[in-house]
Amino acid sequence: MVEEIKTLKAITFQEAQAHFRQWVTDERIASQLLWLFREDVIFLFDRVFVRKPSQEENEGRMEECYQLGQERGFGLNLHGFCRLDSMLCTWPYPKTMRKRKAC
Repeated sequence: MVEEIKTLKAITFQEAQAHFRQWVTDERIASQLLWLFREDVIFLFDRVFVRKPSQEENEGRMEECYQLGQERGFGLNLHGFCRLDSMLCTWPYPKTMRKRKAC
């Protein structure tokens, strides 16, 4: 089977999100994603505290980050760093940023 390779600009945020969610589900990592940003998380020694944000609001911010990555031509890294219930907590940041700074 030959799979068509799309450029970054040819893939919408909704398509990329659906693909990532499918991969997370197929790998049995989690059944849902929880998009987080730095203000939603506190790391304290060996504990992680998560403020459960509005998913609609954070998903809108994720789409903005995705589009910014497309415009600049460098994409976006997604890091799943913990689970909260059945959700994978996912943290975004642009690929070429030298400092770990979220969008």
